[in-house]
Amino acid sequence: MKLLIYWAGDWKSMNKIKTFAEVILPLPLRGTFTYLVPDHLEGRIIKGCRVEVQFGRSRFYSGLVHSLHNNEPRDIKIKEIIELIDEQPLVEDFHLKFWEWIANYYACSLGEVMNAALPSAMKLNSRSNLVPGFAIYEEHTDLTDDEFLLWEALQTNGEFSLDAARNILGKKHIAKPLETLLYKGIAELKEELVDKYKPVKQIHLKLKEEFQKDPGKAFKLTEKSEYQTNILLALLQQKDKPVLRSSLLANPEMKDHALKALIKKNIVDSFEKEMSRLKEENKEFEQSFQLSEMQKGAFDKMDTEWKENKVVLLHGVTGSGKTVLYREAIEETLNAGGQVLYLLPEIALTTQVIQRIEKILQAPVHLYHSRENIQKRVEIWNAAGKHIQVVMGARSAVFLPFHNLKLIIVDEEHDSSYKQRDPAPRYNARDAAVYLAHLTDARVVLGTATPSLESLYNAKSGKYGYVQLDERYGDANMPELEVIDIKECKKKKKMKGPFSDYLLEGIKEMWESGQQVILFQNRRGFAPTVQCEVCSWTYECHQCDVSMTYHKRMHEMKCHYCSHTTKIPEECPACGSVRLGFLGFGTEKIEEELELLLPGIKIDRMDSDSTRSKRALEQLLYNFENRKINVLIGTQMITKGLDFDNVGLVGIMNADQILNFPDFRSSERGFQLMTQVSGRAGRGAKKGRVVIQTSNPTHPVIKDVLNFNYKNFYYREIKERGKYHYPPFYRNFNLEIKHKDLNTLWKAARILKNQLSKEFSNRILGPTEPMVPRVRNYFILELMIKVEKEAELLARIKHRLFALLDHLCSLNEYKNLRFKLDVDPY
Repeated sequence: MKLLIYWAGDWKSMNKIKTFAEVILPLPLRGTFTYLVPDHLEGRIIKGCRVEVQFGRSRFYSGLVHSLHNNEPRDIKIKEIIELIDEQPLVEDFHLKFWEWIANYYACSLGEVMNAALPSAMKLNSRSNLVPGFAIYEEHTDLTDDEFLLWEALQTNGEFSLDAARNILGKKHIAKPLETLLYKGIAELKEELVDKYKPVKQIHLKLKEEFQKDPGKAFKLTEKSEYQTNILLALLQQKDKPVLRSSLLANPEMKDHALKALIKKNIVDSFEKEMSRLKEENKEFEQSFQLSEMQKGAFDKMDTEWKENKVVLLHGVTGSGKTVLYREAIEETLNAGGQVLYLLPEIALTTQVIQRIEKILQAPVHLYHSRENIQKRVEIWNAAGKHIQVVMGARSAVFLPFHNLKLIIVDEEHDSSYKQRDPAPRYNARDAAVYLAHLTDARVVLGTATPSLESLYNAKSGKYGYVQLDERYGDANMPELEVIDIKECKKKKKMKGPFSDYLLEGIKEMWESGQQVILFQNRRGFAPTVQCEVCSWTYECHQCDVSMTYHKRMHEMKCHYCSHTTKIPEECPACGSVRLGFLGFGTEKIEEELELLLPGIKIDRMDSDSTRSKRALEQLLYNFENRKINVLIGTQMITKGLDFDNVGLVGIMNADQILNFPDFRSSERGFQLMTQVSGRAGRGAKKGRVVIQTSNPTHPVIKDVLNFNYKNFYYREIKERGKYHYPPFYRNFNLEIKHKDLNTLWKAARILKNQLSKEFSNRILGPTEPMVPRVRNYFILELMIKVEKEAELLARIKHRLFALLDHLCSLNEYKNLRFKLDVDPY
């Protein structure tokens, strides 16, 4: 009988069905990876939770469980999952569907989507630690000084990180001594999974239970100390609710020494408690904002449109009060118990917009973007799946795991900053938001003064709803626009550096009248080119085929493609001349020239050089809003939705630079940038002015900007797009291939072109060199693919393209080939 029971048990274990997990790893590798669920984790591991796994021989990662199954892979040794990190799913089913759509549409891996979606503190990966080896206590007489120091540290400390090893030696590169220690068996490398998230813990105080029941007993023990009695009274008022130590001691009647005495007497408990970094209420709320009749009509129309289409394009001129309509939609959604995602294209906008929203909205608004510290980003991520109502953020906020998302606002929907360029996934957050809304049954508002051609085309074809606001709110008027022909000004000697006399006079008038000025120049730095005046030699980056930009504040030449920096040469390396001049002008040069022309005027810059930190950006906006700055010079950052009521003049320094860029969207971007920056003027009671400097005042786009004629611009541009097979009629792919050898690169490009053309004929254009044909010593060629909007054809092209690229990279000659596929390049 015992024998039968034994074999029955063994037979059961032999035939037990194994569970396998398909795991997404945050790596640029296509597909998921199969791991065995160990017995002790059976039933606990569920779809959407994170697990610790080993990948390769020594690396450890936190992966995300994509699915579970019982199909055991054949002829492959399957590793077990090491540990479960989350007891509850980090993402739900529909979030994984959203990730899959991003991966399929934008032709990238699920691992790359995971990398973009999760805050960095949630992507645990292994860190190498140095630990004592088998020969740690043996005699070693032939060690160098560096090797001896590390050997001694291992004997003393037992284990430390490679960063600690660098600090011990005071060197950045420690490969040689490390290699010797590993070879001799003195040290070994140990991989450890690192969790970067650190919750906020603060000390709380609470009266012990026996003294809560009998306070008289506590007062007897403290009757000789007034300060101890004060603390007892304060804690008794809170009953059994813990009190924050710092807030208690903020009261001058509460003394630290008295508190320590109460803890020592075991009357008060002191303990650490985990605290949230997120605000629980909005203290900035002032009052409800009254809608104008025009705004009421627009909001009613939005409600009507939402019944037919979940996506509504809100096309309102600059200063028409689109933010107030957003507030109405947010209030309506919150009252129904839904969550709201408010997307902005630029981090620079969040500071001012959140202040505006919080003044007219009772709910707290939480910020989520890359400049927020990683700890806070983790807390917002976790809270999005539970209780927070409104999140405002840049494009990465579209990945937050909302549990009841019912409204998505995409402000400045036309903006190219919504498009992720590098690394993959190269997604457009606006388009991704529309698909996310489809999955969550949420409503979408796409708000802008200058709609993208794709969005307006979708509205006109009935795919989106459409609401228009064609007047500014209140008494504000549209600004007066003027064009200055700088070609004529140069002939008549009416130019002072980059300023026409007319623009300079306008700046002076504004300064004297107490109004402010915004000057727009879409190029940072001092000068884009340094050129020899004798032989015309120009200073180019040694790694890239592009001229280096001079930054005067740092007194260095900088490449804006590879970030290489160097000092400005004292003489021309080609002819030896010391006559080196600057061609063109950036924001730094405009600032310097204006300081010389108008001494005493207060000027500041708003570009990526001057606003690297969150604090610097907030301070700059505060200073301009409080009129501590007379003139603000900036790149396209200043065109995006900023609202200042004292700006009387906007100057566009060089419109030609925007319009003459070699790209099919240059006219659209030019119209949008000029219209948007013009909209910063005259938002208060006084009418604003806009001065556009150009060498081509008859350009059709400039005429449309002058007349605020978006309709004329749209129909002219849409006709061109249809004729030459561009969006919104066709899908465009841009394939960029790179190699350090130019001949190898051209051979690979021609193979790709010939193979793709056999199947897809004239849809393949190129190969051709881009505007900058070499970056970081890699030569670059591009192929453009124009495809009809048919899902099956799009999928077939992507599949064929990846098959060809995989085949090419498997050949020895092309193994170092690099490629980048950009779907819907923007």
